[in-house]
Amino acid sequence: MTSAKPSRAASSRCVGRRVPGGIAAVGQLQLRQPLFGLALAAGLLGEAVSPAMLAVTMGVLLCVAGARRFSR
Repeated sequence: MTSAKPSRAASSRCVGRRVPGGIAAVGQLQLRQPLFGLALAAGLLGEAVSPAMLAVTMGVLLCVAGARRFSR
């Protein structure tokens, strides 16, 4: 079994280029998923959303916003 390696031309294009995103950005996106799930459950399925659910979701969003702001 051989391992697939990128071609020399493909790897030379990426050298010195900063790719936006990365692991930190994906992690922050995953922290926002409960908000979307909560909104979809309430909107599409008619689920009840308690004030505690909203408070926790807003707390998570504030943490994500703070992490993005102070990471620069």
